[in-house]
Order: sequence, then C-alpha cells, then structure tokens
Amino acid sequence: MPSPLPARQHIIDALHQLGLHLPSTTCDGLQARRELTKRHHPDRFRVPGRKQLATETMKDLNRAREFLLDHLDEFRLTATHWWTERGCIRCCTMYADIWLMGPRD
Repeated sequence: MPSPLPARQHIIDALHQLGLHLPSTTCDGLQARRELTKRHHPDRFRVPGRKQLATETMKDLNRAREFLLDHLDEFRLTATHWWTERGCIRCCTMYADIWLMGPRD
C-alpha cells in the first residue's frame, strides 16, 4: 500500500524553510539548500553560540531537503489544484504585497 501524501502544510513549511514556494521542484530545493549551506555552515563560525545555532539551522535545512525529496514530486502531481504557475494559492497570503511583482521577479 503506498504511503499517504503528507499534509499540504508540511510541504509548504519545508518549502518556506528553504525560501521556496510552489510550484518549486526538487531541483529547486536542492539548489536552495546548497545556497543556504554557503551562508549557514557551522564551519564558517568560531563563536560557540553562533556555531551551535548554525548547526541547528543546518539540521533543519537538511530535514526540509530530505522531506521534499521524498514527497514534493508526488505532491505536485496529485495536488495540482493547490497551486498555480504564479505560486501557491493559500500559503503565501501574508506575502500579498510581494506577489504583486510575482514570486520569481
């Protein structure tokens, strides 16, 4: 029996953690994580508190990446009514002023 599709909010939270919105692909997720790694890698910091914060951030980014690799493609194929080419319909209403320019402008 195939595993059930995760809740839409879990997909959206993982995308937002990587700075992405629907209709992103798994390739977009990998690229976003790669770029965020350049900024947040623990080896860039010497102060123990900042190094610990960077370590936790990297764990979160890695979890989001793994989750999206496991579920994003299936979600995009089965839940197309939840997003449009301009972006996700419900998850980004708080960014309404940004959407006037378009999500990728």
